[in-house]
Amino acid sequence: MAARGEAGKALGTGLFFSFLGGFFSFLILFFISPPLAKLALKFAPFEYFAIAIFSLTMIASVSTGSTVKGAYKRNSRCNPFYCRHGTH
Repeated sequence: MAARGEAGKALGTGLFFSFLGGFFSFLILFFISPPLAKLALKFAPFEYFAIAIFSLTMIASVSTGSTVKGAYKRNSRCNPFYCRHGTH
């Protein structure tokens, strides 16, 4: 659209639908989180273990190359809890 001279229209449409999606997601999260929290408080060790195994399986399945490296790969620049390069 920018090549046709409609960059403002494309930007406005993108901004509008981005806001709409964010607002819709907020509403869903607002109404779903209280029952979900009540359910999560009932979890036993078995459920936590199952979630951990499921999460590692999903990470390994979407990673490219070695699945072990995909499951344990860290960001080469910064760890969220410790940054060696001073950028955070």
